Amino acid sequence: MDNLFKQFLTLRQMDYLIVNPDLSIKEFSPGVVRLAEDAASIVIGENVQSYFPELFGTEEIIDAIIQGDQDYFELNSMSRQIPDSELIYFNMYFLGVSIQGKHIPELMILFENVTQQMQLEQALVQETNESRLLLNAYSHSQQYIDRIITSMEDILIVTNQQGMIKKVNLATLSLLGYNQSDLINNPIFDFLEDDTALKEYLTESFLKKEDFLFKNLELSCKKKHGGLIILEFSISTLTTDTDDSLDFIYVGRDVTARKRAQQRIFTQYQISRILSEAANIHEAFLQILCSICESWGWVLGEVWMLEPFSADLLMLENELAQESAFKVKSINPKLQCLEVWAKPMIELSKIEKLYENITLDLNMGLPGQIWGSGFAQWSEDLMIDEGSPHHHIAQELGLQTAFGFPIQDGKDVLGVMAFFSQETTSPDPELMQTMTAIGSQLGQFIKRKLAEVALRYQQKQTERLLLNILPEPIANRLKQETKTIAEHFGQVTVLFADIVGFTQISSSLSPISLVNLLNELFSSFDRLTEKYGLEKIKTIGDAYMVVGGLPDPRSDHAIAIADMALDMQTAILEFNQTHHKAFSVRIGIHSGPVVAGVIGIKKFLYDLWGDTVNIASRMESHGLAGHIQISEDTYHLLPKKYVVVKRGLISIKGKGSMNTYFLLGRKGENYLAVIDKMVTLNEQQITAETQHLVEIIHNKLNDTSPVQAHKIDGSLPDLG
Repeated sequence: MDNLFKQFLTLRQMDYLIVNPDLSIKEFSPGVVRLAEDAASIVIGENVQSYFPELFGTEEIIDAIIQGDQDYFELNSMSRQIPDSELIYFNMYFLGVSIQGKHIPELMILFENVTQQMQLEQALVQETNESRLLLNAYSHSQQYIDRIITSMEDILIVTNQQGMIKKVNLATLSLLGYNQSDLINNPIFDFLEDDTALKEYLTESFLKKEDFLFKNLELSCKKKHGGLIILEFSISTLTTDTDDSLDFIYVGRDVTARKRAQQRIFTQYQISRILSEAANIHEAFLQILCSICESWGWVLGEVWMLEPFSADLLMLENELAQESAFKVKSINPKLQCLEVWAKPMIELSKIEKLYENITLDLNMGLPGQIWGSGFAQWSEDLMIDEGSPHHHIAQELGLQTAFGFPIQDGKDVLGVMAFFSQETTSPDPELMQTMTAIGSQLGQFIKRKLAEVALRYQQKQTERLLLNILPEPIANRLKQETKTIAEHFGQVTVLFADIVGFTQISSSLSPISLVNLLNELFSSFDRLTEKYGLEKIKTIGDAYMVVGGLPDPRSDHAIAIADMALDMQTAILEFNQTHHKAFSVRIGIHSGPVVAGVIGIKKFLYDLWGDTVNIASRMESHGLAGHIQISEDTYHLLPKKYVVVKRGLISIKGKGSMNTYFLLGRKGENYLAVIDKMVTLNEQQITAETQHLVEIIHNKLNDTSPVQAHKIDGSLPDLG
């Protein structure tokens, strides 16, 4: 091979190998050795296929080229792993040999190192494939994301940093009822009931100027055709290609049902708490109206009750006026507005004026319809029912929606609660069901409160009756102790009074008339016991017994009894004047020790025992009509302000002779007129000695000097 051709091959970085027709190697360039298969060197005369196994199968082609039948053949991109080196690629070009135009039967194989080209080509192919894969992946990913966004039930809204909406998904349009054109390029704030929380969040994220995530932000959103929906948003920021510009991605979930369920549970808890703590139903109603309105966004709340249930009864601040208040029947019952609560934006005076004198018949207005049906009801347009009393109220206050529920005990409707909104709101069956249960709870509460008041009333009546039978300290002890109650009192004063000639008088009156007269007379005596703090013990027929100094001991027991005895004489005179009767009372008084206690377990009675009781009874039975006879023991307990004259010794059964006295009056008072009236009414019973006594008293009362009992005693004859 000439040098010129070799230089050409060297410049092209190509090597050559010349093969004889028998495929033996004739000549080769040094660079061919590194391309041979597993050979450190190439030996002239060896078969070329032993060094280049790629030639197996190409014998016919090689022979055709050697014979001159074919000009050219090539094998491209052959590879060989060089020991301790990299993989190399080469092309093999097969050419015939001719010298000066004369064909020579030899084969020239040219070797071109194409490793660099192959690496570039492979890198290009790999990059192309990767780009294609990335493009396909992106395309699939975009489709996948679009499908996810389209199919997701959650709301997706994308806005810029100013809050202008850039993108929404179908769930947003479906849930809020808007068209895409209603939302795109409009501020998100326009669709929120209150945008304060969102604006605070946006301000915070703007100051940070970085990707930010805010979770569980609850916003109330306006629906296109009215009403609100509560959405819980997770908001994240995404930096856009524009410097310092952020997009906001809102992913929201409808939590209206969950929030309303929580509100219903909270409302039930609040009402249960109110009912347990409220002092009366009036207070409970006001708090319940306020709680429901503020929790559910109603601006006005009403309580309507049937007319028999007056405000005074529901206040439960008076004693129960009727034995069974909720059994009162009316020929034509009406609903009466008992309580109204309104949000501060509505003037209370305006509300009160609108509700003046409004009553509702059965099935009139929403409350009347609820009363008639016994079920909760919802009205989405109050302006339709022009005949309803609420139509005028709705016009004045701009009310749109209302709902109400019955307050009932079992099947009995006691009243109605109604609530009103200035927004158009769709019916909420779950809320109506909850409020129906609350209505039953309220009905039971009212019945329970009334039962409690009735029980307290009966307890007071029982205690009052017990106090009419027993002294208060004894009654209190009797309620706490089961053992017999008996006490010794060292110094008391006992009074017995008896109506003189009662048997003769009773024969001229009917039993009812007689009892009525006695009741009136003894009631006046009872009032005197209360006036002087004395204890009435009992009445037996026409006899009256009272004691001073128990159950609470007192030092002036004799004085209190003396004052009552004198007032009893005045009371019977006034009674006679009123009823044109001639009743006269005989009174006996004695002071000393007694035993007092309660006896029996049925129809028990607080009674007194001892000589003091017996002597007091004898003082009455041995006395004179119209006079107050006292024992010597009582006489010594009375101060000198009383007019007292000595009667002298009288015989007392079981006691022998005893000194007794007549209590005539108080010094400084004109008791002559009283005594004269007694004399006129009883002149048939008064003895000559009594006439003489009257004259002495007359003279002594006209004397300005103090009356001394011992001087009177010395001038009187023995009246025994």
